[in-house]
Amino acid sequence: MHGKQHAKKEHKRSLLIKCLIDRALSLFAVKCLKGTLLFVLSQDSRSMKKQVKIEREYILRTSPGVLFSFLTEPSGLSEWFCDNVNIRGDVYSFIWNKDSEQQARRLALKENSFVRYRWLDGPESSFFELRLEVDDITSELALMITDHADADDVDETNLFWNSAIQKLHSVIGS
Repeated sequence: MHGKQHAKKEHKRSLLIKCLIDRALSLFAVKCLKGTLLFVLSQDSRSMKKQVKIEREYILRTSPGVLFSFLTEPSGLSEWFCDNVNIRGDVYSFIWNKDSEQQARRLALKENSFVRYRWLDGPESSFFELRLEVDDITSELALMITDHADADDVDETNLFWNSAIQKLHSVIGS
């Protein structure tokens, strides 16, 4: 296993353990409306591994402008997504536990609407997107997450997002 892949798997495992501990210690429940998974199998041209498209929806009680800064700015991202973020152009360096770093390119951004990233060490066809949607009737703000993972990493990926969004909830006071 390559060094970066090993570090990524170890990071996911540590997040899984942290998530399980957080769940055991916390009564906080993340409201997940459409916590269903869409399984979209595709062939990655580099590794030929099956990729699964994951879609999640979380309700957050804040304004789109406030939430969007937590999805795109280093100071916001480092409060819930990772420990530190450095940006050089459209490349974001996400740092976890001071020893694990992963880079992603920002592919697209529409202010107060969505941001899409692609891991530089991942398949060209996969990305993760954070999209804001306001319900016309209830005015609730939903954070729609689209991500891709290897078929055998789906559970870990979902635990990562649930843990990260739980932290985001507490940071924004939602």
